[in-house]
Amino acid sequence: MNSLPSTVVAAEQTWRSKLGGLISSLPVALAVLICCLIDAGSALYFEVGVPFEKTDCFARDTTVAVVIVFFVLTVFTVELLANMAASGRSFFVPFNFWNYMDFFVVTISLGAYSPNPKP
Repeated sequence: MNSLPSTVVAAEQTWRSKLGGLISSLPVALAVLICCLIDAGSALYFEVGVPFEKTDCFARDTTVAVVIVFFVLTVFTVELLANMAASGRSFFVPFNFWNYMDFFVVTISLGAYSPNPKP
């Protein structure tokens, strides 16, 4: 029996599938993990490792601690927005606990670290 030659047709990837592949790649996962470790390490250092005598009279965070927190929060926000853009509606519609948890943790963190307006 004669058969037609099989050819592989490579479909062009959409921008969503390319972005999804990038977000789920190992280098991005490692970068997010490193940010988590930096954030946890700096929180331990600035909360436990710095003696009380070295804090200012208002017990404010140091500039270095604030910069680290905002850097890590920016990385998490960009990762969340890219994941939402890559997933589209499927980010929320089939219930995925980790997507919802990621969304709520980043949203609450953005609210906690947003500048407080003066009355």
